[in-house]
Amino acid sequence: PVGQVFPRGVSTGAIGALQAMLDAYLDYGKKRIGRSTGTPASEDSVVQLLCAEIAAAIDEMKTILHRNFKALEGFAARGEMPPLKQRVEYKFHNAVVAERCSLLASRLFKAAGTAGIAAELPFGRILSDISVGRQHISNQFEQLGRSYGAFLFGIENNKDFMV
Repeated sequence: PVGQVFPRGVSTGAIGALQAMLDAYLDYGKKRIGRSTGTPASEDSVVQLLCAEIAAAIDEMKTILHRNFKALEGFAARGEMPPLKQRVEYKFHNAVVAERCSLLASRLFKAAGTAGIAAELPFGRILSDISVGRQHISNQFEQLGRSYGAFLFGIENNKDFMV
């Protein structure tokens, strides 16, 4: 259904942008020396944990994306419509991607320090791109989360006409 495919076209780019931001930070972090600590960012355990969290989140989001599309392809091959609960769940999976990416990108931007705002570094631009994608109507995860949460309680409370 278009309600499953179109929104992924809006949010999936955030996963790639977050990966690009992580890659750029890993390269930058090897050279960055923290002004308050005097130690390389690559040796900062807080930064290491953040980078590990982001790498794991990217893997999770990509895994769910591929799993969901494989299931949807199965329904399409059989000429069937996925059940409403599954469509609501998958739509929530889509929207929460943009939220997760924006929060993680913001944390990584902060880890870059004041140099993160420098035009020659990509951090500010990538954060801005992810933030703009997060603002799209299909990435407003709160309403979709409420609908999915209602379904988890057995309440069919879908108000999204694009599901």
